[in-house]
Amino acid sequence: MTKLLCFLCVVLYASTVHSKVWFPVFVAFENNGQSVYDSWRTPSMCNDLPAILKITGRGKHLRNHVIDHWTEMNVNMVKVELYQKNEQVVWMTFNARNSNNLSWFSKKNLYQSSFMDLSTRSITNYFSAAGESIPNVVSRRFYISRQHRGCPNDFGWLCIAEKPDVCKWAQFSKYPVFIYTKQGRSWNRDAATADTLVISVSMDL
Repeated sequence: MTKLLCFLCVVLYASTVHSKVWFPVFVAFENNGQSVYDSWRTPSMCNDLPAILKITGRGKHLRNHVIDHWTEMNVNMVKVELYQKNEQVVWMTFNARNSNNLSWFSKKNLYQSSFMDLSTRSITNYFSAAGESIPNVVSRRFYISRQHRGCPNDFGWLCIAEKPDVCKWAQFSKYPVFIYTKQGRSWNRDAATADTLVISVSMDL
């Protein structure tokens, strides 16, 4: 398993996946009360993600200005990773050519994933960074869902729950929460949580 702490020691590192060089541009932490989606879009909500990263607190997510210059930086691939206690539990890569800093997260751009049953041909009702957001009802960001058939029969792969939810599977005492599913994909029976989200990019230099 890739170790998060080693991964975050430097902004530049050589990945074992296709020998690409990945630049971490966003690190988000569970339970700190900050919206991951808004922080991804808004520089002022985050602390800067420096070249040499020393995590002294998790009160704010960390963000690099590359996100604001997506097109100019020629981002070609994006990697999304979830970690629990420094161990990688989920990873996905996306083709980011001809995308902006939100549109890259889509089913059509999915390249590879640790979810063996998730592909560009999978049936989904949500697959976007904006996800499903209804005021005072749900706020599910970076949401990959297969079906909604009443809360007990909801199925999917990935969800960042940012606020109290109408469904029990997304109800927690603190937010945000990084939820993913294991085999079976039921949010009620097969879900687990991670404590850290890392988004990295590869660029045409």
